Amino acid sequence: MYLAYLNYRQQKFKTMKYVILLIAVITVTQCKERCKNSNECRVDECCVQFSEYSTRCERRPKAGRICYKTEYMNEENSVYRGKCPCLEDMECKLWKGQNESPRKGRCEKIETTTPTRTTTHTNTTNNNNREDTSY
Repeated sequence: MYLAYLNYRQQKFKTMKYVILLIAVITVTQCKERCKNSNECRVDECCVQFSEYSTRCERRPKAGRICYKTEYMNEENSVYRGKCPCLEDMECKLWKGQNESPRKGRCEKIETTTPTRTTTHTNTTNNNNREDTSY
């Protein structure tokens, strides 16, 4: 009977170690830097608000990554709702049929158009062939 009790205690202790380890891992992953605005985050991050009292710095999606058309929660301090927008030189191109919320797409480089030169040709006439009519 005593051996069964010891075996039970060892199993309980082993399970408790895993629970504590799991809590530690979750705590570390959830302890991202809190922010009041996007200026407090790294260059490739933005400040995201998940609830009324929960904000943190999150990574902005890179080229080819999934993105959502997001809006500022507060334009004054650039806090976003739920997700960060794409990196600075990118935009979120929506997939077909994604006009409803959440509007999902992929981050793509913004295409810059280079101005094309337009050349105008002027028709010049040779004034030497004209007759002098001034007398």
